[in-house]
Amino acid sequence: MAGKSLLDCPPELIEKILSHLNIGGILLASQLCRYIHTIVKDSVTLRYIIELEVTGLKETTSPDNAPLTSLNTVERLEHLRTREDRWMTANWWRTDQISLLPSCPLYELYGGVFLQMWDYRVAFVEKHTSINVFTLPSSLRGIRSVIKNHSCELGAKDLLELAIDPAQNLFVTIGTCGNDPKTNDIILGAFLRTMDDKPHPAAATSLITFGAGSGSIEHWGQLRIVPQVAGDLLGILVCAVEGASTGMMNVWRWTTGELLLELVPPSPAPSFTFLSEDTLVLPHIMHNPEFHAALHVYRIPSQSSPPGTLKTYPPLVTYELPAMNTGNILGSNLICRSYPLPSPNAYVPPSSISDTAKAEQSTDSNEDSRSDSETSELGQDSWLRPVPFTTDPTNRIVTFSFIFNVLHSDELGHGTIAWQESFVLFTHVATLLEHVPPATSTRPATPQSSNPDSKQAASEEPSISTNVIPWNEWSQRSRWLPDRPRRNWYSHTYGHRFVRPKSSPVHIHRDCFFVQILDFNPLSIRKMRSETEKAETGELPVTKGQSPQQSTANGIAQLFTLPITEEAILSLSEMSLTSSDEDSSTSSTSRYERRLVTDSSTIAGRVFCEPVTTSLPYIEVTSTKPMYEFTGLMMDEEHVLVLKRTGFDLLVDVFSV
Repeated sequence: MAGKSLLDCPPELIEKILSHLNIGGILLASQLCRYIHTIVKDSVTLRYIIELEVTGLKETTSPDNAPLTSLNTVERLEHLRTREDRWMTANWWRTDQISLLPSCPLYELYGGVFLQMWDYRVAFVEKHTSINVFTLPSSLRGIRSVIKNHSCELGAKDLLELAIDPAQNLFVTIGTCGNDPKTNDIILGAFLRTMDDKPHPAAATSLITFGAGSGSIEHWGQLRIVPQVAGDLLGILVCAVEGASTGMMNVWRWTTGELLLELVPPSPAPSFTFLSEDTLVLPHIMHNPEFHAALHVYRIPSQSSPPGTLKTYPPLVTYELPAMNTGNILGSNLICRSYPLPSPNAYVPPSSISDTAKAEQSTDSNEDSRSDSETSELGQDSWLRPVPFTTDPTNRIVTFSFIFNVLHSDELGHGTIAWQESFVLFTHVATLLEHVPPATSTRPATPQSSNPDSKQAASEEPSISTNVIPWNEWSQRSRWLPDRPRRNWYSHTYGHRFVRPKSSPVHIHRDCFFVQILDFNPLSIRKMRSETEKAETGELPVTKGQSPQQSTANGIAQLFTLPITEEAILSLSEMSLTSSDEDSSTSSTSRYERRLVTDSSTIAGRVFCEPVTTSLPYIEVTSTKPMYEFTGLMMDEEHVLVLKRTGFDLLVDVFSV
């Protein structure tokens, strides 16, 4: 073997070696020589790896890294390109509608499953709760219509909140379990079930109980409860809607019932989300004596904590927000969202490969020919059907939706009145993790026990100080935008996308709006900026009658005919995204409007002490189809849901990509 090199290996072996690299490694390897350059250019596998990473996705695999679907690489690449094209053109694959009952206090959307909770009374006295489970259409799972799977009857149990993770077949409901007889504190419980309301096989216990602070059970409505599931982690935040209570943050390993974190935030925290498998962010709002807001990042311990001992950990990092005008703000509300959540040690339910393969045979050309009975059969337990790829949690954004009650002088001379102003703060998860030390080098600081009888040793963990990041040091990696106040649904963020309503300033109907998608994927932004510059200089010819997939494939192939330079490699990563530009003569031009936003935006109003300028770039994709009677919006990996109220009826329009 003396004198042998990589170039002496057959192309199939070189392709196999390169398939273990990320996009940067593949592109650098393609610069070594024309032989490897040609292998990368002609390899569908390597092109699929590149386009996955450029679009912020990752392949779904089993614990032993085997693909969960039977689709070959060509089919997965085609699904990937079609999916991205539909998101970038607001070209919905299907449009369906769900009718809801009027009394629906809770909704949830995740993993292609929509839940609706509704209350009813037996003999006009005893209140019962039921949850309807709907499977939404999915081109990746071979489901061509909305399927109502079943209803979970919860009897007379008070249901306060719920969370789901269909990929783990996990359904979590939060309900009341009475009062502590000694302290009269409210006792809550997290009930762990499967999506079809059976005992979960991976859960060591079906009920996790925890305290909710002092007060009688009749006042549970004054509590805000925020549950989230991230792999084998279950986080639940409990805080008071009114009052000085700062709340309590608990994190368990739900498969074993171990309590990992029992945290009393140093100030009121109305919401939270997981950033990684061992960190979470708790935004806080302080009203007295001055109005102040910040984002606290905490480490989740890897070992269990003794129950019953409340702790106050200092945050690893605190990100300060712009100074706010205390004199003008009467109150506020804050919701943070970031999906999909990281999934450390996620439970993989057993699934039928044959059923999965049958579902994947559905394509756009034959889906409409399927009978309703075939579709219903595919819809049963559809949350167990894996998809070939999913959004990479490390590439997602975090959104913080603020609603302020603000005092201002009425222009009509009515004096000082209260008014609502709503804003959304956008940033990438990577930005909030940038200053977090690695878990191997720094562990959470020694907790300060609020229980004087606790014998926790002070030397168990090294003490650390909080790293405070001033607003001006990270402001340009964020974006503040005005928003319409949201009262019903808050699942408006998924991956690097955000959905919001755009009002029509010229439409005669006052409730007319359009669905608008904001895309914060940096590589999508680089691609569109490059295409815009080339179009302006005439370097990017338009081929009439060419599909977006053909345009993308030809664009990548043309790049490999260029000299192997750094510019060509950069262009490859940009062009590997599916093109959503079509011939101006086609009907798609009337279906959506798209623009790249790179200019800074400034919020100048009564909330902030000084004008706030931010410049995180994004892409706007706006559907030009008008909609009416808007109440709320939700989104997940493959869907946008529009909640509408027409008279006494609640309707959900389901738009699937």
